Amino acid sequence: MQGKSISTGGATTAGNYPGFEQYCTPTDRKQFEELFWCSSLFEGVGSGGQLNGLTELGQTARYWTRGRPNIYSYVKNGGLEFDTLSSCPVDYKLDTIRYSATKYDLTDEGACMYPMMRKAWQEDVPKVHSEKFDSTLLCTLPAEASACTQGNTAGAGKDLKLGTIAAPVLVTARYGTAAPVGSVSIWEFMTRGIQAMSSFRIPTSNNIITYIPDSLRFMMQNSDLMNNAQLNGQGVAWLGTMMNGMCDGLSLRCGNEVRASQCIQAVGTFDIAGVPKPVYRVLWLWKPGFSSVNKPYRMLNGEHAGSPMGRLDIRMTISGAAVQRREGIAVGYVVIADN
Repeated sequence: MQGKSISTGGATTAGNYPGFEQYCTPTDRKQFEELFWCSSLFEGVGSGGQLNGLTELGQTARYWTRGRPNIYSYVKNGGLEFDTLSSCPVDYKLDTIRYSATKYDLTDEGACMYPMMRKAWQEDVPKVHSEKFDSTLLCTLPAEASACTQGNTAGAGKDLKLGTIAAPVLVTARYGTAAPVGSVSIWEFMTRGIQAMSSFRIPTSNNIITYIPDSLRFMMQNSDLMNNAQLNGQGVAWLGTMMNGMCDGLSLRCGNEVRASQCIQAVGTFDIAGVPKPVYRVLWLWKPGFSSVNKPYRMLNGEHAGSPMGRLDIRMTISGAAVQRREGIAVGYVVIADN
């Protein structure tokens, strides 16, 4: 429905300030149309750990690695073997500043739309920075994973198939004889990354968060193992009823959490019977070994910008992420079967 506007036809705004109506009544604009944002994926995850307490660019937190003690068999009257104590420093620091800025002229303050637009911009900026932080981590964290917790020979026994972009795992919502040939239950696949990490002594119970696209979330919710009580005994044996707010989370058995987002996109395609199908990445993260910071750093209003009347509003965030164990990240790739 088109709202009423004072401007008609080819009318222009006074003073050549397009976008700011100089002549308008308070009833012309009540509010802005709603914008849609990606749900926050990493908010509240990794708020402690290695980066905890760092507040300035380049500020460093130093941790030390150490070897595991060895056990030796004692031989009476024989010599003793021994360990030599040693350690290596590992430094973590905040190294990224991002900003958003908007320029205006002091004369814009007289436009009836200006205060409303400026306030809306200030409210939108944190959401944009959150989206940027999420998209960056979703892109960079897979590169931090150990070669032993990804691919089609994952795990200490090299017997877990997590898939690659070129050879993804075919997942299905069906179970047993109803499943397409060569496919794996989506619920079984969701445990494989956790199993791969566990095989390297990562304490996984209640400690894993998994990131998936919305298409896999709906697949899990509508799967046979979720809905068929004859298969699972009680209808919700695999899936808790907790929904995690904006993140549309799912609570897996043992308290491990799944966060899904409509903004997690396909990373490639894979042909099935000559038809290209989207390939999706699944990311498992060991929460105690992950630390992240993404918070306001500087808020500047009315900074001079070129002309005498030009001004800038600037919002800056400082961010960083740290991974303690490369085996604390697992990466998988799937393609959805035609069910």
